Amino acid sequence: MYSTFPRVPSARPRADAALTSDGALLLIIAIGVVLACAWVGWHYYESEEDQAHAYALRTLERLAIAHDASYFSSNLSSAARPGYPPNRRRLIMSSLTKLGVPTGPIKLVASASRDKDPNVPGPITRFTTRLTYPTAAARLILEVARWPASWRIELLALEWKDKEPPQPRASP
Repeated sequence: MYSTFPRVPSARPRADAALTSDGALLLIIAIGVVLACAWVGWHYYESEEDQAHAYALRTLERLAIAHDASYFSSNLSSAARPGYPPNRRRLIMSSLTKLGVPTGPIKLVASASRDKDPNVPGPITRFTTRLTYPTAAARLILEVARWPASWRIELLALEWKDKEPPQPRASP
């Protein structure tokens, strides 16, 4: 039978159209999952970097301002402890004590790269700061790493400008 009425599409969907909409839906879901994973990863990286910065600032305040030798000894990592025998720790702390309290704010500058050491469980973040004392200018380098229990000091170095570092005195 022939008719002049326009053809009305059937209510049954075509097979290729159904595959296209399902594929688009799967693609949207996959992109959403990838973006969510990227956001969580970036957020974790940023929060760990913020935690490292806060720990480094707290450490500098305890060492350069409060001159707390016990804090330095108790916060050294097990990997860094052999490089800091008691006489070297005393030298660093007596140098900081003899220089006095820095004038002006302490501004930490973090390095762009985070090193990975096989002996350390987490990445190492390096911080440097310029300390201005009444008698000298110094640069302090601090490396911190995240250990399973807490943050730890991996390296602490102090450099003087135009001055010899003070020598430690013998204990009475």
